[in-house]
Amino acid sequence: MRNKDQLKTCKFSLNFLIFSFSVLILLLGIKKGYSLERKLTKIHQQKIERIATIIAEETVNRKIKAVTVLNFVDLKGSSSTFERKLTDKFKKALLKVKKDRFRILTKDAEVIIRGTVIPYAEKDRFDLKIELIKPGMEGSEEVLFAYTGIFK
Repeated sequence: MRNKDQLKTCKFSLNFLIFSFSVLILLLGIKKGYSLERKLTKIHQQKIERIATIIAEETVNRKIKAVTVLNFVDLKGSSSTFERKLTDKFKKALLKVKKDRFRILTKDAEVIIRGTVIPYAEKDRFDLKIELIKPGMEGSEEVLFAYTGIFK
């Protein structure tokens, strides 16, 4: 019985030590300016611009007159600071390349542009899946075009 109590105490102490060490590392990292968010590099920005060009061309080829760009989300459907930043960069790039061939509306467009960020274990690596979606009746939708960019 005494050995079991000692084992429980030892496990508790070890867990507490690991937890405390993890919190300390996290706090030190934040204090030094490290971020838990993924970063957008210059190469990522260039890739976003290429994807915006592809999406703009596909929009024009399909004779779509107006689109709405939704905030990009992660696999759980959440939109963190990173996904919102990515959405903003994509919208700006799309505005540059659309050249008055279609409009970007905040809502009620004929086609929705939806993006999903798919993370990898490596912090600065992710996929971005962009879809052109035509909303249908009663919540149905038709994916008109999809493109996935791999960011390394």
